Amino acid sequence: MAEAKGIVLPVYVVVDESESMTPYRQELFNGLSSLIDVLRAEPMVAAKARIAVLGFSDDVQVRLALSQVGPETLLPEISVRGLSNYAAVFDDLLHRIPIDVRMLRSERYKVHRPVVFFLSDGQPTDGGAWRGPHGRLIDRAQMRESPNIVACGIGDAQASTMLEVATRPEFAFVAAKGASIGQGVFEFFHSLTASLVASGNALGSAGPQLVINKPNQFALAVDALELKEPGVVVSGPPGTGKSEAITRLIRESLERGESVVIASAAKHEAEQSPRRESLTDIGEDPDTPAAAAALVEGLSNLFLRLGPPPESLMPDRAPAPSGGGNSR
Repeated sequence: MAEAKGIVLPVYVVVDESESMTPYRQELFNGLSSLIDVLRAEPMVAAKARIAVLGFSDDVQVRLALSQVGPETLLPEISVRGLSNYAAVFDDLLHRIPIDVRMLRSERYKVHRPVVFFLSDGQPTDGGAWRGPHGRLIDRAQMRESPNIVACGIGDAQASTMLEVATRPEFAFVAAKGASIGQGVFEFFHSLTASLVASGNALGSAGPQLVINKPNQFALAVDALELKEPGVVVSGPPGTGKSEAITRLIRESLERGESVVIASAAKHEAEQSPRRESLTDIGEDPDTPAAAAALVEGLSNLFLRLGPPPESLMPDRAPAPSGGGNSR
């Protein structure tokens, strides 16, 4: 067997091109241009990454096919149109990523788990239809090339939706209240570029990692989520950080002086490293989901992570009785 030429990281930049983005078309173009310029200036990083740019609305259009960025790379065009159809995006990625990975392997590259940087300014217009292809896309038990997804919401995009789209709570962001959409687009691309440079530099280390920088003027979606509804469902396959999100919500509820009741049928190991993901060659060392553990072990580990409750919530304890006495 021929020796591998190297290990590369496939990166998919997915941007909302619906009509609501018409006033920010120039910001999108400027952000993509800046990304390409930085990678041209960082040849060592560009050699380890393969970049694709996809624009979505009612359909998905390829602005830049997966490739190594170099001096000859043409700047992607932006064409706003239609509505924000999330199902079209995830159905496209579901078929596109395995083909791209096979192509890279045929060129004798080993391939790190792909990463998708997703930017939208609105809610999905296809109802819940997107959850089907999205669920299949992030199911690592069924799709070895299943990507990490970093989701950033601006404008009318809701924190709860970004949490569903992202593969880990640490990878879901929403623009801060009052932030303009144009500034949000700028910060998204600035963070994306910094994340790629940091990840590219880490790929040559003994423990390569995907490093995600939180965009300025953005908040973690789990922090921005306002729990005013009767219930919130945190869903996702094993290993996507559900326990981490729930732990954060429980801690914040306790700090507000609220009571919390926890019930669990099983425990999934929480991923502790914030906004980092270990990378391995997905062809040789596929990720395995964390095994379910017993209820007692799960609750014990959860409470260890939570730590002691706030002082104001500690119950007043009556002094222990001294001396004997009959008890019934």
